[in-house]
Amino acid sequence: MPSTHRKNIYKKETFNKIQILKFIKLNQLMRHLFFLAIASIMALSSCNNTPAPASQNANWAHTATVADVIQTSNYTYLEVNENGSNYWMAIPKSDIAVGKVIYYNSGLPMTNFESKELNRTFEKVLFVQVISDDPTGESDVTRMAPTTTLTPEERVTANKSGGDKKKVEIDPIPGGMTLAEVITNREQLAGKEVMVKGIVTKFNAAIMNRNWIHIQDGTEAGDYYDLTITSNDETKVGEVVVFKGILSLNKDFGAGYTYDLILEDATLQKEM
Repeated sequence: MPSTHRKNIYKKETFNKIQILKFIKLNQLMRHLFFLAIASIMALSSCNNTPAPASQNANWAHTATVADVIQTSNYTYLEVNENGSNYWMAIPKSDIAVGKVIYYNSGLPMTNFESKELNRTFEKVLFVQVISDDPTGESDVTRMAPTTTLTPEERVTANKSGGDKKKVEIDPIPGGMTLAEVITNREQLAGKEVMVKGIVTKFNAAIMNRNWIHIQDGTEAGDYYDLTITSNDETKVGEVVVFKGILSLNKDFGAGYTYDLILEDATLQKEM
């Protein structure tokens, strides 16, 4: 065999061996990278499953310190301080001490709320259904669920929370009803659409994703002279308005707080 031909064969075999070695090394490198990626994914998964610190487990909207405590037969009234401001809240009767730090998310605000038992009117009080003294929210022992309901006197106050009775005379809207007619016939009207006209005596915006309106028209039935209305429409105290909505009875918004009757999801109507 000529020497030149032998040299060409040798070179070809050497080239093939080099390519094979490169392939083997590349294969080993790919396997190493694959197992390294698997290990990294498992490590990240393990980190994600690690429980968060206790202080991060809960997301309370409010943190307040108890400054004063007043006990009644049904409720515990707390004066609390939050970010330098003091305000009153009411919770189901509970054993809680001054200086306690409490946590809660939301409540139902009531203005000019009169407690017959205390013979006191609160300019504003927040009825809170659930509070905790545990920032993690993990302790059921310190969570307070409603266990009481309003007394009859407190329930009347709730339904008259639009303020004192006004001396007004509002002409009824054609096709509508006076407040006295709504109150008197509430059992027959429950769940039905009702239209009323009156003067706005109170307006609270954006509470529980709705506006809260109280109206009076100068008529009354028994202890009732005010109607509470919830709506997405806005108005102002002193305006004469017409609202159409669904009448609901015994509506419970938590913390044992019930409206005997309330006009819900009402829309503001243009008077013809």
